[in-house]
Amino acid sequence: MTSSGYYRFPAIHQDTIVFISEDDLWSVSALGGVARRLTANLGTTSRPFFSPDGKTIAFTGRDEGPAEVYVMPAEGGSVSRVTYLGVSSMSAGWTPDGSSILFITDSGQARDRTFVVKAVSPEGGLPRDWNVGPAMSLSIGSGNRTVIGRNAEDPARWKRYKGGTSGDLWIDKKGDGEFNRLIELKGNMARPLWIGERIYFLSDHEGIGNLYSCTPQGDDLKPHTFHKDYYVRFPSTDGKRIVYSCGADLYVFDTDAEETRKVEVKYLSPKVQAARKFIEGAKYLEGASLHPKGHSLAVNVRGKSFAFSAFEGAVSQLGTETASARYRLTSWLPDGKRTISVTDAPGEDTLVIDNLFDKSEPILLSGLDIGRVTNMAVSPKNDQLVLANHRHQLLFVDLAQKSFSEIEANPFQNINGFDWSPDGEWVAFGSPLSPLTTALKLWNRTSGTISQITEPVLHDYAPSFDPEGKYLYFLGKRELHAAYDNLHFELGFPKGVRPYAITLQAKLTNPFVASAKSLEEEKKEKGDSEAKEEKDAKEKEDKGEDKEEGGNDKKDGEKELKPIIIDLEGIANRVVAMPVPDGVYWQVEGIKDKVLFLTHLTDHIASAETESGPRTKLEAYDLKEHKSETIASGISSFQLSFDKKTMLLRTGKKLRIVAAGSKAEDKSGDSPGKKSGHVDLGRVKFSLDPRTEWKQMARETWRLQRDYFWTPDMSQIDWVAVWNRYEPLLDRVNTRGEYSDLMWEMQGELGTSHAYEMGGDYRHEPAYPLGMLGADFSFDANTGRYFIAGIIQGAPGEAKASSPLNDPGVNVRVGDALLAINGRKLSSQTVPQELLLNLAGEEV
Repeated sequence: MTSSGYYRFPAIHQDTIVFISEDDLWSVSALGGVARRLTANLGTTSRPFFSPDGKTIAFTGRDEGPAEVYVMPAEGGSVSRVTYLGVSSMSAGWTPDGSSILFITDSGQARDRTFVVKAVSPEGGLPRDWNVGPAMSLSIGSGNRTVIGRNAEDPARWKRYKGGTSGDLWIDKKGDGEFNRLIELKGNMARPLWIGERIYFLSDHEGIGNLYSCTPQGDDLKPHTFHKDYYVRFPSTDGKRIVYSCGADLYVFDTDAEETRKVEVKYLSPKVQAARKFIEGAKYLEGASLHPKGHSLAVNVRGKSFAFSAFEGAVSQLGTETASARYRLTSWLPDGKRTISVTDAPGEDTLVIDNLFDKSEPILLSGLDIGRVTNMAVSPKNDQLVLANHRHQLLFVDLAQKSFSEIEANPFQNINGFDWSPDGEWVAFGSPLSPLTTALKLWNRTSGTISQITEPVLHDYAPSFDPEGKYLYFLGKRELHAAYDNLHFELGFPKGVRPYAITLQAKLTNPFVASAKSLEEEKKEKGDSEAKEEKDAKEKEDKGEDKEEGGNDKKDGEKELKPIIIDLEGIANRVVAMPVPDGVYWQVEGIKDKVLFLTHLTDHIASAETESGPRTKLEAYDLKEHKSETIASGISSFQLSFDKKTMLLRTGKKLRIVAAGSKAEDKSGDSPGKKSGHVDLGRVKFSLDPRTEWKQMARETWRLQRDYFWTPDMSQIDWVAVWNRYEPLLDRVNTRGEYSDLMWEMQGELGTSHAYEMGGDYRHEPAYPLGMLGADFSFDANTGRYFIAGIIQGAPGEAKASSPLNDPGVNVRVGDALLAINGRKLSSQTVPQELLLNLAGEEV
């Protein structure tokens, strides 16, 4: 069986086609046959164009950072960089005489991705403007007549788009520089090609992107290809034939014979980017769960689940279908021997239980329609959990019975935080009452009743029980303290959040106010309570009641928590504010005699992250001393063990375990171990097959669109049929970039424009940032010198908003000659920008 690749960006000259596959440039006969690799570049390659004589290929490369224009011999050989603009510069063709390469770039534009056309000699030098206005592609006919494509370049990604930036074609019919719209169609048009006296172009006005043509006057519209499954993409011409890709294959359309044929490519490649790779957990940490006793961790790393002792010992991978499935939200069950995860191994989100201490197979709770799980919390006492899903449901799941029931299906928004009471009898959760308000509610496991317990101003959310069942803490957007904007002098509410507590028993007093009881009374009450607990424990021991519910052995020294009694009458009036200023709070949790809360150190939520981590502080409010102190800083989140005695701190991709409420002073540095509490995530190592991972990712992408799309009928698209059409192409994908491209086109079938695919584990590309002088240059061929043609004035005092040539003492002026940079002389081919390569931020 002949191996096939994923083919894009073809170009043709006589009997040769060049195209992109595996992010490199290949060539093949136009009649088909064995493909030959032309490049093995470190960066991604795209958009090749033959010179008119067929001897040179111009293309876009990323071997030294941003997309720039490169050239190489068409038969193969060394590659040369042509442009040095430091921003997106993408090849778009050649001038008819072959003297210049045309390319599109947003260099020098006021906004990113506002592309204009420039021209540059294949030997290099200063680019010059090609004055056709904003354009994404262009083609030049006889007599310097030009047709351009604006806005769109690849309609396959935004199928059937008709919005304000849909593709449009404009033509200069006489070659005098005056452009008019070529043709008006209710579709997305792109990639015009001027061949003879017809303009060929892409359009999807009939539902599928195919090749059409019309006269330069916009008359006599004709279709030329009739693909029904995939869009025609990236058409290019040598003046007689058009080559294009469609569904990862190559096709040639002969404009004279009006015939289309598929190019059969024999593709022989080691497919290096699809080879097995080895992963270290520190880079790909997704989530972590602290063991009930705090000595071990369960983590999710790049879709896999692992459990291990925090500071030493082997790391165990959980699950069986680990190669082709994703595992999420792994948590410990109360016995500390088993974990519960969400896996998509069966094809949909399914709960799975793993046992670390026996060799039994994981238990899949199949058949439960739990939706797309967004968060879950395990009962601290029983084999039960609650979970939230994409349907705005809060579900109760009994793991032993393999059953679930609905607690609430919210009509407005997602459930806004939830937590179990220490005795496993109650669940508190944030329930939206409207699009603008959220109240706290309590659900009782035994009776199934739900009670609203707060009357919100705006949103009450993120509830958490204290370890003794006395208080319920939460965050509330209740503080309407307006502040003036310092620039626009408008009133706003940049903070507005405080931590609050609800007293769960009517007899309890405000925990944030010093008690009137004497120390002697407190000691006596404590002594009486301990004596009674000791007596009760002895009686239970005599009766043989030494097991916890669920069959868990009760350890020596543990005290059994009494069932929590919650006085619901008047509970909404028992809300008290923590005596801290309003601010931007992320999290609040109670431990014995203290309340922990995480605070932003900024008024501006958007600027909460810095290069060194989150600008936060973790504080502990002492309920006895009635004061708070900072115990850690730069924390993304924190988590408590079931017994509330151990705390897991997360900072980005780093984890640390410390005693709950203790000051996390880092005198021992980042060295992992029990002394510092830092966890060595480098111990989590595993291998993966990228192609298997891409298939799982693609299926999950398809499910995410199905579950979250804005309308249930998927815009009347048969989404199952779409999957069946695109899934076979995954076998042809050999790089992360090709996978990304396929997902763009698959999601494009929904015709919803703003459906993006971003990020991902791409092959590492070199990056040599270009230093910017904030100036325009001109070259005088008579003197062989570069001159300063303009200097950006910007904002004085702002390094990123003004030219460094404006700095005090530099004294460079418009009209001055620039002879050398750092002692290196300039020439007609050595432009100033070339000598600034990799010097961004340096003094020159």
